[in-house]
Amino acid sequence: YPPLGTGITDTQYQPLDNKIGTHSVRLPDGDRFFGFIHTHNNAEGVIKIFSPADVMTFLTSCVPNANMNGSINDAFAMVITSEGSYMLKYTGTNYDFGNLASSLSNWNSQYKNSFGNALIENDGYLNQSTVENIFLQFLKNTVNIDGLELYKVDENSSEELSLNSNNTTNTTPCP
Repeated sequence: YPPLGTGITDTQYQPLDNKIGTHSVRLPDGDRFFGFIHTHNNAEGVIKIFSPADVMTFLTSCVPNANMNGSINDAFAMVITSEGSYMLKYTGTNYDFGNLASSLSNWNSQYKNSFGNALIENDGYLNQSTVENIFLQFLKNTVNIDGLELYKVDENSSEELSLNSNNTTNTTPCP
């Protein structure tokens, strides 16, 4: 959102840099930032979808900032990978996720276990549809926040990814 008192009314897009040698991006201080876009590179071991820290940043920073300064529906997080681009949106009404911060360690552990077990079961290779399904199960079983939605986005279209009752992935084209 534009800085207060500047007279600017358009959304501001600010580039963010991570620190050299690190693998994380931190939103600047303040409550103006309601979304972020970043990449996950092709380094060995990088899962080509959101990390637990990405989900945590979205829920504890972007959602409450959007609610406070505009609309909760403005909040988004996007990750661009060589296997596809994904977006998190939130359609719920709760915006106070400050109590989640202590959950990150557990989320990291569950995430690593899920992907590690899948790698073992699949001889060290995961196709992207498997990655999407594991991530959706992580959102459902570990994060467990109603209204948290995952989308796969390309230059021409997008589709919502969700789990059906058999824990397999459903895709619903967006209008």
